[in-house]
Order: sequence, then structure tokens, then C-alpha cells
Amino acid sequence: GSMEGKKILVTGASGFVGCALALDLCKHNEVYGLARFGDARVKQQLQKAGVTAIQKDVYRDKLI
Repeated sequence: GSMEGKKILVTGASGFVGCALALDLCKHNEVYGLARFGDARVKQQLQKAGVTAIQKDVYRDKLI
């Protein structure tokens, strides 16, 4: 099937591969990017492109 019109969660969205993946997928999908976002510039870049950024450290934080 095609990857268009889907809801997609990209974990590690602030990393090199995760960021590139989220930026590409958000062109035709609803993308959520989960990461610690130690670099606020990456978070801003993703949000500007249309990715919904979710800032979480799944190792240290509770998910709910």
C-alpha cells in the first residue's frame, strides 16, 4: 500500500535518520515525532514542516 494519508509515529525524531524520515513522511501524512529534543532547533524544524512534536524521554519519563 501507499504511504499517503496515514497517521505515523516516528520515534527518535530528533536524530539524523528519524528527522529525515519524519520530514519526508509529513509531506503526505499526519506525522507525530517523539523524542527528547535536546536541540530545540530540530523540534522547531519539524514543527515548521508540519510534524506534531512530542517531547518525552521514554527512559526517564512516564508515558502517561
